[in-house]
Amino acid sequence: MKKYIVNRENYHSFQNTGGKIKGLFELEEYGFTVPEWFGVSPEIFYDNIEEDITSFSDKSEIIKLTDKFQFGENSIQILDAAEKLGAAEYYAVRSSARAEDSEKFSFAGQLESFLYVKKEDIEIYIKKVWKSMFADHIYEYGKNNNIDIKYELPFVIVQKMINSESAGVAFSKNPVNGNNEAVISAVYGLGSSLVNGEISGDTYIVSLENNEILSKQINEKEIMRVLDNKNGSGIINVETDIDKRNGQVLNDDYIKKIALIVKKAEEKSGSPRDIEWGIENGEIYILQSRPVTTLGKNRKKEREIIWDNSNIVESYSGITLPLTFSFVRSVYSKVYEQFSLLMGVDKKTIRDYLPVFNCMLGYLNSRIYYNLLNWYKLLTLFPGFKANRKFMEQMMGVKEELPEEVEKSIKETGSIGRFFSRVTLVRTFLGFGINFIFIDVKVKRFKKLLNNTLENRNTGEMSEYELYNYYTELENKLLYNWQTPILNDFYTMISFGVLKNRIQKYKLDTEDGILHNELIVHETEIMSVEPSKYIEKMADIVRDEGIINNAADIKNFENKVFESEKFRKIFDEYMERFGDRSIAELKLESPTLHENPELLLKTVFETAKSEKREKNDSLAELKDKEKEVFDKLKSNIIKKYRFKRTLRLARKHTALRENLRYERTRVYGKVRRIFLRMGELFQEKRIIDNKGDIFYLEKDEIFSLINGTSTFPDMKKTVELRKIKLGEDRKKDRLPDRFKTFGVISDDFEYISLDKDDNLNTDIRKGTGCCKGIVRGKVQVVMNPNETVIEKGSIIVAHSTDPGWVMVFPLAKGLIVEKGSLLSHSAIVARELGIPAVVGVNKVTDWLKDGDIVELDGSTGVIKKAEV
Repeated sequence: MKKYIVNRENYHSFQNTGGKIKGLFELEEYGFTVPEWFGVSPEIFYDNIEEDITSFSDKSEIIKLTDKFQFGENSIQILDAAEKLGAAEYYAVRSSARAEDSEKFSFAGQLESFLYVKKEDIEIYIKKVWKSMFADHIYEYGKNNNIDIKYELPFVIVQKMINSESAGVAFSKNPVNGNNEAVISAVYGLGSSLVNGEISGDTYIVSLENNEILSKQINEKEIMRVLDNKNGSGIINVETDIDKRNGQVLNDDYIKKIALIVKKAEEKSGSPRDIEWGIENGEIYILQSRPVTTLGKNRKKEREIIWDNSNIVESYSGITLPLTFSFVRSVYSKVYEQFSLLMGVDKKTIRDYLPVFNCMLGYLNSRIYYNLLNWYKLLTLFPGFKANRKFMEQMMGVKEELPEEVEKSIKETGSIGRFFSRVTLVRTFLGFGINFIFIDVKVKRFKKLLNNTLENRNTGEMSEYELYNYYTELENKLLYNWQTPILNDFYTMISFGVLKNRIQKYKLDTEDGILHNELIVHETEIMSVEPSKYIEKMADIVRDEGIINNAADIKNFENKVFESEKFRKIFDEYMERFGDRSIAELKLESPTLHENPELLLKTVFETAKSEKREKNDSLAELKDKEKEVFDKLKSNIIKKYRFKRTLRLARKHTALRENLRYERTRVYGKVRRIFLRMGELFQEKRIIDNKGDIFYLEKDEIFSLINGTSTFPDMKKTVELRKIKLGEDRKKDRLPDRFKTFGVISDDFEYISLDKDDNLNTDIRKGTGCCKGIVRGKVQVVMNPNETVIEKGSIIVAHSTDPGWVMVFPLAKGLIVEKGSLLSHSAIVARELGIPAVVGVNKVTDWLKDGDIVELDGSTGVIKKAEV
């Protein structure tokens, strides 16, 4: 028999359960005291009627059908669920509709709730809740708020009835002025009298900074709502006792307790909350929780920013220290400004766009995010906004499209609306075309400039001022002339997007829709794959010379392996080429392999312990796939030519992109050495306590100290405060992948999560397939390879990866990554190495645990949990 009852245990097996059920589930997960509950899916109705109500033109037909409906044999599921709630004389029955209690609209009081319902009457009241969805005022509410109310039944919650001595609501933000205050309203008896507006009740305002009561408004409470004892069910209004009527409903202790509860509810959910509460026998119960939807309407007009970590999390995952952010932010600003000039955008427009260039990135709770709206605004500088937007979203791994009204506002404020004269348009097209033709020449020049700037400079002998001058030289010659890699990124974005479009247009794709992915494998080697080849070479030497047989553990291995001259030679080659690589290598605070080669040695050790990986014959498969595609196009020479050219360009630019990322690693390695040397000198002069403290300072703070322009030269105090702040941020819950903020972003900024609330299946997930192949094996969840011994042959599951992870890829049987896109580093390297991989798998690190057995399909992106 199909299951129609949702509860805490099987919540993730149901979809679209509505705001109230979601709220109850989260409240329990966060440890709040909630009356026991279960939900009834509307599928219990749909599956047992012959009619399709979506085709009904008159809601009265649905109401009649609901009246006639009988639960039949499914009644036992409802009665069993009620029994499991324990000894309960009465129940509350209320709705949980999809649009109800959402981030935008609460539907407060719109749908019917029924209190003090007897067990034998639960089914009657479930149908009454369903019918309330079709009341006239619901459609009026939808019309006023631009919501399309569909003919669909809500889930229904059945909850153990709390016989409240007092009850009410509480807000975690003052809904009138947006202040950081809890606003608590309280009445005697049931809170429905307060919600329905029959009674004003008491109002208490509590500071959420120190939990002190700021004010109390004690109103006369003439009536209270209670159980109708005469009829044995339902509720009635009764007069409040004279001695309580003008008294304070809650004592100060309870006021403060409720303030702390609503504060915690906001902290856990990530947005201001409105909770309903009740007190029975001294215990505070949370009856429901929903977002505060009126806050934005009452606050002054404030700027909204959408933050998204998309593929930036590949480079800067988790906590990032201030020096890295200040460095990266300035680089992004200048690079994209120079890129726009290179593409023909005029200087006046560039000046107008400086606020956009300066804020491409944000730093929230010590984590780096894209300021997403500014990336879209940047695209308005170039022709083809609509197509380029799609391509950018593919490359960045942005899952959700912008709301239509946001996109419209970007277009109106961008160059599309204000700047593009015909001259500018022609200039930009010319810039795009000329740079496209000469991209190979530009890449050669860029690499030559980079080699000349990086070589033969020993930072270990420089003074602070010499280090400052060398950094300035790097900035002027390289970091502010980084247009070539960005230019190629732009062409990669477009060529890959055009390839996908042509495959669809020419109807070349297979059912699984991954042809573009299969064809993008490169015929020539890319730099990102080289480290894995070196690791295999080193592992071969270790096997051939019997070193692995005599190494009991990694420490023993490290002591013995360098006795081999062959190994030492290959190892030194690796370090010379890739010594600046590390996990989180784009964070300046991350030690490189030059400083600590332990991860490299661990990977070689684990690789050597296993049999040699069979060589991936992806090139032969690629040629077969190409022939199959070109045969389909042989009747149309023009299409075949266009497709071949598009494919060649997509391969070329993705390969260049990976190789230029390697050059970026070299530059960042040099910048790290500059600042680390500054840290040594600052430590010697007791400006900071140890050289690593330099990473807690911002770039301009360091330079202002060197140049005598610092307004606060006490760097030890600055470092101390930053360490406290970063320690606090480490303890905070991870911010959503995508969220919205309002106005000034202070330490306790409020935000609204824009992550999709997918009630994810417990046994199967789907992401973006990156490399074909079906593998089955044991999961190993890896957050940081430096802190984990990775077992050869495991399926690695990660929240995100960066270029430094290439060292551990040879150990993987398969790869599953929560973040990423088809053009992310992990996807490209997995394709080249022939490792079945899936990226962009929502919340996979929460879903899978060490030791889980999964089957991974790198073509379709489907991951299935299997029995151990």
